[in-house]
Amino acid sequence: MLSSAMYYRRAFNHLRLAYTNFTHCPGQVEKIFKFHEAFYETTTLFSGVKYPTDNLYFPRIFTVQLTISQALQSSDDFMRSMANRIFHKFDKYWKDYNILFAIAVIVDPRFKMQFVEFCYNKLYGHGSNELSLVRSKLVSLFEEYMHMGIASKVSTSSASSSSHSVIDDNASHALNLGSGCMDVLKEFDTFQSLEFIGRAQKSQLELYLEEPTIDRITKLDVLG
Repeated sequence: MLSSAMYYRRAFNHLRLAYTNFTHCPGQVEKIFKFHEAFYETTTLFSGVKYPTDNLYFPRIFTVQLTISQALQSSDDFMRSMANRIFHKFDKYWKDYNILFAIAVIVDPRFKMQFVEFCYNKLYGHGSNELSLVRSKLVSLFEEYMHMGIASKVSTSSASSSSHSVIDDNASHALNLGSGCMDVLKEFDTFQSLEFIGRAQKSQLELYLEEPTIDRITKLDVLG
């Protein structure tokens, strides 16, 4: 509707000049149109059913939030008042969106951490607590998945290690270490394995984040 009104704005201006009773010339339509365009495009994108949308939430919601923030600083009283009412609604439903969807966009190689950092700098300034929280949650979530993978590897290796128990026992007697010490050494072997796997997995995340992003317009199966 706003788009149609924009197309006929000259006709509305002519109508105001021709008829003095016409007092509702949509002079604010252009500003309102630009303001609501971000909401319309976001709603349209989120309504898609033939493509994953999790990695698209953050860029779009950021655009909406930035649009509201800019309108709140407008010199136009009408726009500022409208943005203020919308901001309270936005804050109610989307206040905690950023961490979940920020992580989703970080694992999209077209955006990664650089895009999240760019967005947070525009909204909250450089070195914000919000950005630090995203980094912390990302590492924490990755470590959780990492330990899940370690647990499965350890359970697999425990089966194979049992076949060597006889050899280990014989070795312990040959070295006069005793069974108690061998239990400690076996525990050390497990600890060493966990440490090695942990470092290797963590470096995967670091390497991914350090690699340059791919072209943003690249067609990509993000789930793949």
